[in-house]
Amino acid sequence: MNHTTQPEKAFQKAVESLMECSPAVHTTILKRLRVRTFSRKEIFATLDPFQQGLHLIYEGLARCYYQDAKGRKTTACFVCETQFLPLTTGAPDATGGALTLEFLEETTVMTLTAEDLAELYRQHPGLSQLPYLVAQRQLVRQEMWLRAFRLYSSGELLMWFQREYPCLKDRIANKHLASFVGLAPESLSRLRAKKK
Repeated sequence: MNHTTQPEKAFQKAVESLMECSPAVHTTILKRLRVRTFSRKEIFATLDPFQQGLHLIYEGLARCYYQDAKGRKTTACFVCETQFLPLTTGAPDATGGALTLEFLEETTVMTLTAEDLAELYRQHPGLSQLPYLVAQRQLVRQEMWLRAFRLYSSGELLMWFQREYPCLKDRIANKHLASFVGLAPESLSRLRAKKK
């Protein structure tokens, strides 16, 4: 993926899309912002202190999934460029399983750790609204997906996903997309082949 924006500027734009910040706040954020690259198939370990905080994908793709008692992984969502990683990663679901985040490509992530955020809130109290605004945006996206799941059959859901996220359809492996829309990978392959 070609970016015309530096990682720091991309983070600044993401924050500005949620709330207004003074130049002093942006400067303070940029001083604390950390950039890290994760490998394909790497799991985002939320117990690592570095990974507790606020994270934005600059470049790359990830998926969040749940694993059932039989070891089957069901994709809950995908996260791509300019999106914050779900704040619920690592949190248990209703069955006690945890939402796991796996990178599907080499992915560059910009991070403000929990320690960085605490210091930013101390210096700029208004910035404490940022995680709430991120969560609100994530809930809106989640609601859109849930609405699609209620309205469409699995095949229609696949078409909806490809229409809503055309930049992702060729970047996601069939098995991950199939688990997201509720199809067997073979059925997904047949549907994709029919469409071509």
